[in-house]
Amino acid sequence: MKNFMTRKTNKLGLLLLCVLPFLNSCNEYCSPEMGCEDYREITVSDTQNGYAYVDLGLSVNWATQNVGATHAEDFGSYFAWAETSQKKTYNWENYTYSKGSGNMITKYNIEKNNNYSNMVDSLEVLQPTDDAATTNLGSGWRTPTLAEFEELVNGCEWEWIENINGSGKSGMLGTSKANGNTIFLPAAGYKADRYHNEANFSGHYHTATVSIYAIAAYEFLFSAKYKNLGYNDRQMGRNIRPVSAKTANAGTNGND
Repeated sequence: MKNFMTRKTNKLGLLLLCVLPFLNSCNEYCSPEMGCEDYREITVSDTQNGYAYVDLGLSVNWATQNVGATHAEDFGSYFAWAETSQKKTYNWENYTYSKGSGNMITKYNIEKNNNYSNMVDSLEVLQPTDDAATTNLGSGWRTPTLAEFEELVNGCEWEWIENINGSGKSGMLGTSKANGNTIFLPAAGYKADRYHNEANFSGHYHTATVSIYAIAAYEFLFSAKYKNLGYNDRQMGRNIRPVSAKTANAGTNGND
């Protein structure tokens, strides 16, 4: 796999790359040319449908930034699980797949005996129409499953970084054990009701996998002191870091 559009490009190349969407090499915060003392390179391997990804030597390619972000360091958009757009308030009253309560889940319920819903549909993974990665980035992109997030967590060495590249954002930098490529996940916090909580303190990333409890879905959660995969209530706003299949055509951004 060729490795282009990295932060080691020259200034002219950097300017040209910024024309393309979703390329984290277009860093407005800090670069070696700007004299950054604590610069961290975030790898860009190629593009899919005009959106950049990094090949970490895993089963899927990972987008270089969150859905809704313009740089790898940016927080991006927040989505309730199985919803495809942002909103001002995140609660059960306005959650798409409930009847005003976590006790009445109307879709993605695999429980056979439960107190949360009056129906079982056996849907364990997001359908494309309910996947914010697919609906916002287009065909070929989707929210990673729990198994794919487990592979990411185990396949990288992780380091907490404060104020990465002068962006004012903190988060986890992962370095692939397979090929040394890097990925950054900002600690963007989460949204509940009208409040934005724990920005630059913790990261909360949706997986595409519903938990055994209809009220919750699996997420990747981390801070400077821990990282783990667990589950939490579906109605809260979290970030999405998309993935694309290894078989997807690279470089299909309309300029190749």
